[in-house]
Amino acid sequence: MTLSLDVIKLRSLLSKKKHETGKVADILPFVATNGKDLNNDFGDLIGEYVRQICGHVVKKKPASKDQLEFEDPLISQLTGQIEFKNESQIDLERFLRQYLYSQNNNMKVFHPYIYNFIPVPEKDTYRKYAIFLSEILVQDEIEMKNIFTNKNADDILTELVLKNLELKAINNSDSRKYQLLLPFLSSLYKEDIMFISKYQDYFLSNFTLLTHFYSFMYICQLLLKFERFEKGEYSEASTIYFALEWEAVSKRRKASEAEGFQGLKKKLPHLFVHVHTMSQLSHIQSETAKENPSFLTYRDIHDQIKEDQEMNYNYLNDLKIWIQDYSKLFLSDDEIISESPTNIESAMGILFDSIKKGTNTEVAERYGKKLEGFGGKTFIKNRGSLGQVLNINQEMLLLLTTVCVKNERMPVNKLFEEFSKRGVNFDRLSKKAIIELFDSLNILDKKSDSGDAQYVKPIL
Repeated sequence: MTLSLDVIKLRSLLSKKKHETGKVADILPFVATNGKDLNNDFGDLIGEYVRQICGHVVKKKPASKDQLEFEDPLISQLTGQIEFKNESQIDLERFLRQYLYSQNNNMKVFHPYIYNFIPVPEKDTYRKYAIFLSEILVQDEIEMKNIFTNKNADDILTELVLKNLELKAINNSDSRKYQLLLPFLSSLYKEDIMFISKYQDYFLSNFTLLTHFYSFMYICQLLLKFERFEKGEYSEASTIYFALEWEAVSKRRKASEAEGFQGLKKKLPHLFVHVHTMSQLSHIQSETAKENPSFLTYRDIHDQIKEDQEMNYNYLNDLKIWIQDYSKLFLSDDEIISESPTNIESAMGILFDSIKKGTNTEVAERYGKKLEGFGGKTFIKNRGSLGQVLNINQEMLLLLTTVCVKNERMPVNKLFEEFSKRGVNFDRLSKKAIIELFDSLNILDKKSDSGDAQYVKPIL
């Protein structure tokens, strides 16, 4: 593909002095408003997430408890398959209600197929996030879909219930909305989900948490890549440090320094600016006529033109013109950057700095805070005077250990490498605490005190 910036299209797109990404593929579901964040509500979107994977739609949950007592669509669907007297119907409905729902009217997930029936709250945000996650974590992976469409059951009652629960297919011919930028994380997620799906009870207990982890990590890793501009490495995880929930943390620990959440937090307002900078850079003349032109990262552009001197020259000239045009639209005279870039790398940096100046500070901050909403209190914890740190509790640590070790024992040092591949790093003191925990749980084979001579046993 020949890269030639479509300056005319960009002038038209931003002529109203409002930041727009145009038709370029979206990479995140965020908007810079004060709307609903996920915080601790990640589980509320898991049903819609599964339906997006499977291509299913389900009736919405009744609005009130009174309606639930008489009009529940699942119970109506099940009882509609059976002929009986009125008295028997009341007893059956009562039994099914106890079987399907907990006391607070949340659905009991006793089989992967049931995820399809968990209703989504009446908020478009949840559906948008669910679409985003299904497209960047799963794509159209048939094996993943089969986990949630297979009705095989180990007991007659579950088999009977599943047999009589049907879903409608989504009539969705639209093209994909979100573009995957970190395929290595998507591959690891699918690998880990497929592994725990072999153990149904464990899967039902941990599917939501593992999906939450990968969702949060995907966005954190994107920001870290963007901050590296053309040097961003999209095929492996960048280093970021977590602290264990049960350990004491001081200001000299890596999790509380720039390599932990505090460093990430300072970059959050840049996320909006990066998205709009790269969206503008992605307006390529040969692509803008398409319905969804590809989103090009700084690295994509750099790698495509670095060996082609003519393309490099033409794209740089176009970019210089666009920087001037953007500056006239959005910046005051004293904000305009007078430096003339001499190469693509400096030109992309100047465009970023210009858009940063031309963006409302509150807008950029609200957009970046959406990442915090994805982490919620599960992966971000306030540690008093240290502020927020990235957090791993024992449940999450053992889940990560399970999916990394799988079926064969693994050297401790190798396990920490597997954690790092998934974006989770620990400093020396945290590693020591982890080894002590494994020893207390009897999942550590100790040949010596050396990390290479200590093995972690499979948990499943």
